[in-house]
Amino acid sequence: MPKTADLVTETFKEGGLLSKIMSGYKEREQQIELARWIQKCIKEGKALLAEAPTGVGKSLAALVAAVEHILQTDEPVIVVTSSIILQEQYINKDIPLLEELYNVSLNPVLIKGRNNYVCPKKVNDASKGKMGATTNEMVKECEDVLQWAMTSLTGDKSELDFVPKYQTWAQFACVDRNECTGKQCPFYDICPYYRQRSKVSTSKLIVCNYHYFFTALESEGNMLPSTAKVVVMDEGHEINDIARDFQEKKYTVKSLQQHFDYFTKAMERARLSAIGDTTYKLLDEMELDNVNSTLINMFVGLHHEYKTANPYMNFHMITLPERTRLQKYARDHIESLFNAAQVAEAYLEKFGFSVDTLRSLVDYYGEEAVDWMMVVHDTIKFLRERAGLVQYMFAFDENQDDNDFIFWLQPMNDSVSIHAKPLNGSGLTKYLFEDKEEKMIPIVMSATLTTNQSFGHIKQDLGIEDDPVKFPVEELVVTSPFNLTDNLLWYLPEDTPAGNDKDHLPFVLGEMQDVIEELKGRTLCLFTSRKNLIEAEDYFKQSLPKEINVISQEEMPKQKIIDYVKENDNTVLLGTKSFFTGIDIQGHHISAVLIDKLPYPIIGDPVNDYLMNEPRGFHKFSLPEAIIKLKQAFGRLNRTVTDKGVVMVFDGRLSSARYKNKIFNSFDFKVTATQDWEVVQSYIKELQLP
Repeated sequence: MPKTADLVTETFKEGGLLSKIMSGYKEREQQIELARWIQKCIKEGKALLAEAPTGVGKSLAALVAAVEHILQTDEPVIVVTSSIILQEQYINKDIPLLEELYNVSLNPVLIKGRNNYVCPKKVNDASKGKMGATTNEMVKECEDVLQWAMTSLTGDKSELDFVPKYQTWAQFACVDRNECTGKQCPFYDICPYYRQRSKVSTSKLIVCNYHYFFTALESEGNMLPSTAKVVVMDEGHEINDIARDFQEKKYTVKSLQQHFDYFTKAMERARLSAIGDTTYKLLDEMELDNVNSTLINMFVGLHHEYKTANPYMNFHMITLPERTRLQKYARDHIESLFNAAQVAEAYLEKFGFSVDTLRSLVDYYGEEAVDWMMVVHDTIKFLRERAGLVQYMFAFDENQDDNDFIFWLQPMNDSVSIHAKPLNGSGLTKYLFEDKEEKMIPIVMSATLTTNQSFGHIKQDLGIEDDPVKFPVEELVVTSPFNLTDNLLWYLPEDTPAGNDKDHLPFVLGEMQDVIEELKGRTLCLFTSRKNLIEAEDYFKQSLPKEINVISQEEMPKQKIIDYVKENDNTVLLGTKSFFTGIDIQGHHISAVLIDKLPYPIIGDPVNDYLMNEPRGFHKFSLPEAIIKLKQAFGRLNRTVTDKGVVMVFDGRLSSARYKNKIFNSFDFKVTATQDWEVVQSYIKELQLP
């Protein structure tokens, strides 16, 4: 371990620690600049927004500064990312490298959300034939998951070499947190999720995803160490969308029925316990059938209100006056929820139940009876939460603050579901950036945080106000270490139709085919909709030469796809939104990135539609979002100093729209572009591909 207070210098300098274990190591001034800024912000207690393009080495820059902080303070550091691939890079590659380099043990742990792990109770039930498979395909998939789950040491879904369908995975994992009974579960001690969580308290470097991190922020439990002050938020361009999705509130018939199924199954198990004769009586007194029927009546009434409003809309936005007017459909259901909860609470009081007296209750009534009491306790909480949610949805409290949320109804056959979602993620994130006594130090990094040379868009999404006293946030843009002017050729074919033209996709597929055949594969094709991807897959499998493999993102897990492309150059890989980021394939395996059109936010999403229709919504929301996604997509091509290739965005608006300069101005290098196919052919020949 170097005897210095400046680990950044000792690690990255020429002749430093890294150079002694990495052959051909060369100092990267951009990486050192980023590491120094992170080091400075941690010491000064300031947040940092840092844009650092591909090739800078963001993860090592952040980790070196983080480890220095750990060694100086003995405080743990949290690293958050959006993709499993990057989480595993941190835990399997970057952190072990630094542990070896500094001769320290950081006890790193990777923790994911509960639904990434198998539930041992469900696995046990499945091994006894208790599975809800409804088709032969699902039966086969369940058998494959079961065979793996019975021998897996981690129970982590990412180990599977295929992506199980949601309905299949739900047979083996707690996809709804209400299914998990925590410490009351007889399989708690061997639960993969809780075993992994138990390691968090002794770890100095905790790697997790944003969903887990946001859950921990709202939890009073020990999901993350309370002593952790520094959080490195990698893939920061994803924070807003994830935080916004995390805060969505929704109510469906299914959500109620799922809990009632859980309740009645527990009742069946408790029937033979010491208090078994009381269980059915409670069921009658709670009148759960009435709770369910009032819910259905509410949804049927709401559906009737809107079934003819606009049959072509897949959602119906409801404003505050409408929410107030629709209260009449909700009153009976709210009353039935509170009544059922009150009856259940009185039932538990007869036994002197409280969470603090469980041990004595087990000694008196037996374990099965107390398990049942815990289920009743959970149900009381669930019923009251549902009642509060419906009251919130329909604005029963005139003073409630919901100005930052939008509300809508989603048609579902003869019913609806009710939704509320914030317009950005700041309800969770702004508290990270405020200057208060007990605060974290967020280090936000990504290759794409700015648009038109400004952090304004991301700052607004995160709730960072233009007040340097209240929000002391530093901003950094690091230049690319690559010569992208020479190593990246933009191609826009002449007469390319605009992305919203009805004849656009047939034109795109033909142009894509020319590039794919010229490169004999080696292509990543990105699509702005799943519909376009499916059409492209059908087209390419019929039109491309047989020696070129066509692989869709849905065929196997992302890491397996990456490994396959690295081993098979003659591959064209097709992906949608999730493949605009998180794909690291170096060298000639990917020599072209082809994008069907400018990746504007999807129309038909309630939040997107609302923001698009705000004053200047296109320039304040749609265009910045498209630029960030475009920059992410381009980052899939040049992964090393020597990587070269062609990028194509098949959208005529790139050459004709008045805002095109805002797009080009968002890239920090001089763009080399052409509309001449012969220039592209010559460029590809100069690549000298094997």
